[in-house]
Amino acid sequence: MCPGGKAAQDVCPPRAFDPLTDTIYLSNEDGTFTDGTEQCGLVEGGKGLGVLLADFDNDQDVEIYVANDTTVNFLYQNDGRGNLTESGLIHGVAMDDLGTPNGSMGLAVLDYDDNGLPDIWVTNFEEENFALYRQSGNLDFVHVSRDTGVTQLENLFVGFGTVAADFDCDGDEDLAVANGHVVYFPAQHNEAQKPVLLENRGGQFRQAHPTDEYFGKTHHGRGLCGGDVNGDGLIDLVAVATNQPVQVIVNETAINGTSRRFRLIGTQSSRVPVGARVVLQLSDRDLVRSVFGGGSYLSQSEQWITFGIPSGQHIQKATVYWPSGIQQVLEPNMISRETTIVESSKRNDANRFNP
Repeated sequence: MCPGGKAAQDVCPPRAFDPLTDTIYLSNEDGTFTDGTEQCGLVEGGKGLGVLLADFDNDQDVEIYVANDTTVNFLYQNDGRGNLTESGLIHGVAMDDLGTPNGSMGLAVLDYDDNGLPDIWVTNFEEENFALYRQSGNLDFVHVSRDTGVTQLENLFVGFGTVAADFDCDGDEDLAVANGHVVYFPAQHNEAQKPVLLENRGGQFRQAHPTDEYFGKTHHGRGLCGGDVNGDGLIDLVAVATNQPVQVIVNETAINGTSRRFRLIGTQSSRVPVGARVVLQLSDRDLVRSVFGGGSYLSQSEQWITFGIPSGQHIQKATVYWPSGIQQVLEPNMISRETTIVESSKRNDANRFNP
């Protein structure tokens, strides 16, 4: 315990602890693992709380993004052979728009502006804005929280678990965040805090205010994950809070559209093909969603890919880009409400799937 603001002692801040080097274990393909931390090129100095694996540059290998608490965040670029180069500062995702390292916890990958490139969402500590990093290509990111309305939340929250999903099936991805303070006696804000739901309105985010038992009340929020728990095609949430029961939040949003869900099973790629992406071509635009690993905070969302499709839009085709380099095209008649796609064993076997 450390000296507290409102109490004699309270939880120690992260600056009271030395950093620990992240560790990566490489599979030996026989059920055992080898410590590959030095071989892969991980760096020292981080205070990691969140980790996210995704193919951020669409080159068929997986990058790693690490949310660090009060030290710069890491972006490990993969050269395709498993060698990782930490380049968060170079690519604009190490700090906020003022050049300050944040107390970062929760992570999500999304394409909030429908430019076909993965963006990064980070939840941070109080007196800091949540961070949205927009990618313009070649792993170049810009902090756009002010430009997209995220800073209208002010900076009252301590954000932990987070989920990016199209909760209202209007074709763009929204954001949910579980909040809760880490100290027992906060100096300025409450220990229990309301979750946040940000609706994406064409690339601008506005806070929604549901009045249900979860979003309408305060919690000591920590973990948050997403998935369709009741099979209706809408993304629901499961939330974990400190010393409180698990909560299942069923999505009952009135939608003006529908959804399509894809489960990808790798054969040439990993069975759970982290880094794979699906491009869904609609009447007037393309939507891109990907399979990712990790994210949120101490949580793992389902690894189905879910598209919200606005009313009046029609599916032209869906293209799966596997980490192996194989591409598979599905015509509209091959796509059902839930479609399982097994990776082709041959590059010219374009349409292998199981409805």
